[in-house]
Amino acid sequence: MSIFTKLFKSDEEQSSTDDEVKRLIAIVSTKTTGSNLPDQVNAANELGKIGGTQATKALILALENDNVRRAAAEALGKIGDSKVIEPMKKAIKNVQSKISQMKAEKESLNDPEFGELTDDQINEMEEDIRVIENVIRTLSS
Repeated sequence: MSIFTKLFKSDEEQSSTDDEVKRLIAIVSTKTTGSNLPDQVNAANELGKIGGTQATKALILALENDNVRRAAAEALGKIGDSKVIEPMKKAIKNVQSKISQMKAEKESLNDPEFGELTDDQINEMEEDIRVIENVIRTLSS
């Protein structure tokens, strides 16, 4: 939402938008379960469309959630604020650390079933990193 649009919204419209942002932030911020994951991803996408400081802060926090990290990164890219680059770099380091830990645990357990599950999780996390890196590149240019 542009500053121009915000300036010319009625108080009632602005209040409605603020309420919607708060509702979406609450959804993104809740603990992920299988049933609310689609809602969290959709909420992250909507926050990316709305933008604003509150949305940006919530999406930065969502970068730590394995299940909505990619959607949060893409939403931050839509907002287009280069101030998110450093938190995104931090998120990459955190994900890389988790990947290293998972690989070490996988090797120590030597359990084929655990290994397949771990490989899938690692692949998802590596894709998250690629998405975040692409957003950073876009915001840096």
